[in-house]
Amino acid sequence: ATDCFANNRLSLQLLSSNPLTDLVSFFTGEENKATSKLVEVLADPDWGNSQAIERSPWNKLTGYKSSIFQYWESPEGAKAGASFGIGMGGYINAVQSAAMLVDFPWKMYPPGTTVNDVGGGIGLMAMELIKAFPNLQLKLQDLPDRILQAETEVWPRLLPSAIAEKRIEFKAMDFFVDSPIAGCDVYYASIFATCFGLSNAKMRDLS
Repeated sequence: ATDCFANNRLSLQLLSSNPLTDLVSFFTGEENKATSKLVEVLADPDWGNSQAIERSPWNKLTGYKSSIFQYWESPEGAKAGASFGIGMGGYINAVQSAAMLVDFPWKMYPPGTTVNDVGGGIGLMAMELIKAFPNLQLKLQDLPDRILQAETEVWPRLLPSAIAEKRIEFKAMDFFVDSPIAGCDVYYASIFATCFGLSNAKMRDLS
């Protein structure tokens, strides 16, 4: 028919109602502009071999002195940080959650098993675990603004029963200063570990 449009499986991911669009906006916006600074960073004698997260192409582009995660915790970066949190939730739904639910023996754990989703953002992965496995108690830890967003906006809207039943605990942390909540049975740190490595963070205190 004339003037009709139908989405396919790819374009469905770009609908404004899909949280994945927030992640697409991140990668095609300032992050994409930062790639223009990659050669400059690699050629810099001080920055080129540095493992410091505040010496990235994004820092070279913006001139910001701390990491992008600290920028997202600041007043000027709060909106971008909230959008990134929603976008990562979209990524988890699209890519990660199905494998996470079936590849680990969650149902074999006894009732009351505690799982700490370290660096879990707004907690959509933790949310899927709670919905699928009644034997699990979840902890969610991330930077303060993401935990505030999860506790006051996302979970009350998407899974208020988990809060009412006390199956989720929210606690902010700085991965490079604070240790995760001690005594949990399982620590899940997939994306966080990929980005920074556990050796750089206080996760090593649990080993």
